Amino acid sequence: MDIDQIYGTGGGKFLKVADLQGRSVKVTVERTSVETLKSEEGDKQQVVLHFVGKEKVLGLNKTNAETMAALTGSRRPSDWQGYQIQLNPARTHFRDKVVDCVRIDLNYSQPPQNANARAGNPQARTAASVADFEPPF
Repeated sequence: MDIDQIYGTGGGKFLKVADLQGRSVKVTVERTSVETLKSEEGDKQQVVLHFVGKEKVLGLNKTNAETMAALTGSRRPSDWQGYQIQLNPARTHFRDKVVDCVRIDLNYSQPPQNANARAGNPQARTAASVADFEPPF
């Protein structure tokens, strides 16, 4: 058994980079919520994305929250419902280490199909190079 089997996929409600299995994944935001997380630095609030047809959710750090705001043209998470986004496995610096992370692709977004929904970012483009992939999360 390796650490990906222990910590990576499987249990827990939050999406982890191992759940992406090394691939980029397109998902549609079903809804957002705000959750309070306990940490060593104290309680913190974070926006959580819930996806259509998926059990796992993505808790947004500041970088991914800013990316969602840029993609949708709105800083209000309640406006993000219905947007299709792309999640990418990535690496970042965190506490003097390089760690795996999930990043929202700044170059991919599809606005909601609902005519009453926000128009979204007109400069967002689709990424044709991403193969259709149904992750197990």
